[in-house]
Amino acid sequence: MVNISAGDYLQGAQLTSEIKSASDSTTKIGDLCTVQSNVWKTAGTTTNNKGPFRVAVGGSGGDPSKGIATTDTTFSALVDGFVYVIGDGVIQPGALVMASASNAGHVQAYTSTVIATTPLQADVQAARDEFKLVCGVYEGHANEGSVGAPATASADADVIRIRFHGQV
Repeated sequence: MVNISAGDYLQGAQLTSEIKSASDSTTKIGDLCTVQSNVWKTAGTTTNNKGPFRVAVGGSGGDPSKGIATTDTTFSALVDGFVYVIGDGVIQPGALVMASASNAGHVQAYTSTVIATTPLQADVQAARDEFKLVCGVYEGHANEGSVGAPATASADADVIRIRFHGQV
């Protein structure tokens, strides 16, 4: 069994350094993040859950073993590639994923926005921005998703691998 943690990623991932607030104590390795007021923060559950996205993978020095300190002004982030995050609820293999509606920094299976029969301006705007909700595709747990080990559905709070795309 492989020991995998949220924030671990596969070779070939595109990484960058992103700015965070020096007073932010909530962002941790493995969190899905969005831009909020010109800094990157953990994706919220009801607001600020649209892309572009990043996944926090290390502190300001890029070392995942050191975590992200409250006083750090930057953190290492994954922009594109395969990364492990925490999933909320059941997610089927191959399903699109989006920011969780119940746990900040986690992902859940994508659900489309409901548009009323007689749409209001807010409904039209929600439809226009729908593509900004999706941040990746669920690929499986560690050691799943290959010829000999097909992917299985995730359960709540599982560490899962997603094919992540942070740019919308």
